[in-house]
Amino acid sequence: MRKKGRTIKVYVFGPIIFADDTNDYVLVTGEITNTRIIDEIISGKYRGLSPRIIIRKWECSVCHGNFEECPHEIGEKYGKTICHTMAKNLIFDESSIVETPKDSRCKITDLLLIKGRGHKKVYEWYGFRPNRDIDHFKNIQGAYENDLIPERAAFHFGKFFSLDLIGHVTHHS
Repeated sequence: MRKKGRTIKVYVFGPIIFADDTNDYVLVTGEITNTRIIDEIISGKYRGLSPRIIIRKWECSVCHGNFEECPHEIGEKYGKTICHTMAKNLIFDESSIVETPKDSRCKITDLLLIKGRGHKKVYEWYGFRPNRDIDHFKNIQGAYENDLIPERAAFHFGKFFSLDLIGHVTHHS
């Protein structure tokens, strides 16, 4: 008879930057199905994120119309505005974990491991070097709001990262 093993769920948190000239980003939360990569994320070998994005529309920064139909030229100055294209109506199709991302800001900032079954669970939170000091707090709050961790665990992790923004902490339920 085969014994049932402990289950483990793995989630990564990190930003996907969607324009070279902006600090705007979308936070990616994804479940890892190949748990063999966990040690490589923790060691730092794989921390990059590479998104596959479908851009439905390109908008002109000058007239805010469809760039393919407007008369403006990229790089030209119109009044006080330099023309460039802005990606609009984005669809984030998938994100891959890579060794070196094209944009260094696209990286895993947090890793959540949930081990166990039923009411007896162990939550492990790994916080890596974030892009901004508040990234960890947003990720912990997001994990709580999406029912990945209970309120007590979110509070516990939040206290830890208010003292030290890089590290590892465990919470038992």
